[in-house]
Amino acid sequence: MIALIGFMGAGKSTLAKNLGQKLNMPVYEVDQIVYEITDLSNMQQVFDKGGEEYLRASELAALEAIAKNPDGIIDCGAGLITYEPSKDKLVEMAKKIIYLDIDFDLARERVGDDKNRPLFADASEAEERYHMRLPLYRRVATDVLPVHGQSIDDLVMEAMDIVYED
Repeated sequence: MIALIGFMGAGKSTLAKNLGQKLNMPVYEVDQIVYEITDLSNMQQVFDKGGEEYLRASELAALEAIAKNPDGIIDCGAGLITYEPSKDKLVEMAKKIIYLDIDFDLARERVGDDKNRPLFADASEAEERYHMRLPLYRRVATDVLPVHGQSIDDLVMEAMDIVYED
């Protein structure tokens, strides 16, 4: 398995989809699997039902479901690595964990006023969360892919270089 981690707006979902096509691998979107498991349709509903604790437990259940599938690309939620059991499961499952390293200002520009991102509702709290997560991303990652506004094609090529190195 190849996992993509990083803050909101880093481009994990877009890269996962494009990389999956290029490598002819299935893409497992943790958020989508959380919606299936919880029978909810968006992140705000997940938070309304049980807060961040409920989300983190649901993400772990999603990872456990993904682990039963063929090799693929795991599109992780931005905060998945903050929950120790999920972080441990991800490290156990993925041979490559690529951290999409994005500057907070670019992430904020990309996320904007997306109402499906309840943890980005308050920009100053989001920035605090960003800085708290940086060392976690770096600790878990096997590789770092800087995101600075390059095209998706360039990002895919850079990710493929990471996947095929060794």
